[in-house]
Amino acid sequence: MDLAVQPTRGVGDIRFGEEFSAVAERLRPLGDLQVAAPAPGNSAFKATLALPDFEITVLVDNGTHVTAVEVWRFERDDADVHVTFGNLDLFRTPARELTARIEEMGHGSDSP
Repeated sequence: MDLAVQPTRGVGDIRFGEEFSAVAERLRPLGDLQVAAPAPGNSAFKATLALPDFEITVLVDNGTHVTAVEVWRFERDDADVHVTFGNLDLFRTPARELTARIEEMGHGSDSP
């Protein structure tokens, strides 16, 4: 599976601001989509799709629209999963190299 991280737009075919119901329709055929109930008095919730090689968590802060996407690293290095930003493989590129390359692209870094 290939997922491209697109800041301000989304991850893969999940778009920030998109209705969660549409995202859920696309994710459910891939596996067991677990939707956590919102806390009392709060409309925010998260949904997690746990696949054999990695997890995707979709966060919905206002009860209806996607506000964030988290992709959890796979455990096996030979997993057929590629999470990319530009031409960088985010989970296989060593951290220092990744940070330097992202900064070269003109993006800031929170790393010391």
